[in-house]
Amino acid sequence: MKRPGGRAWAAAFAMAAAVLGTAGCFPVTETISPGVDGEYTLSDGTPVAGAHVALSTRSGDLQCADARARTVTDAAGRFSIPAVRRRVLVFILLPLEYVIEYRVCAGREAAFDTTAFEGGDALRVPDRIWLDCVEAAAPEAGGGTRVACVLGRRPDDDDPA
Repeated sequence: MKRPGGRAWAAAFAMAAAVLGTAGCFPVTETISPGVDGEYTLSDGTPVAGAHVALSTRSGDLQCADARARTVTDAAGRFSIPAVRRRVLVFILLPLEYVIEYRVCAGREAAFDTTAFEGGDALRVPDRIWLDCVEAAAPEAGGGTRVACVLGRRPDDDDPA
């Protein structure tokens, strides 16, 4: 049996690349963080107006220095950040699962010391989440304060599900 020469291999490779490229590559819009709504209060429940809230989707960005979105709380301590989406070309060759992660930082200043909330999912990012963020004294921070946010339920949400 005669082995094909270099040209035949090149032609076969080009044909396979064209077939795989057109069959397995397609554009997708993926949500990389949910929309985030929430309320920022002091530990006694007093709303904090004018506090800074940021959302980062970059892995390891614990201080939200490279935030995708920023906002400031209103007079009632409420804030809202839209979902972050991106358009990508997907080429499927092997099954691949990766985790989409995001973090929210909050505080009185626009520069943050640490993450107040981390979220992520390997399968699906929710459309929107509600966070209850509370600022409290942090003796371990040299008399400063820390903000912690937890998943909560929108106060005006009547749906028990």
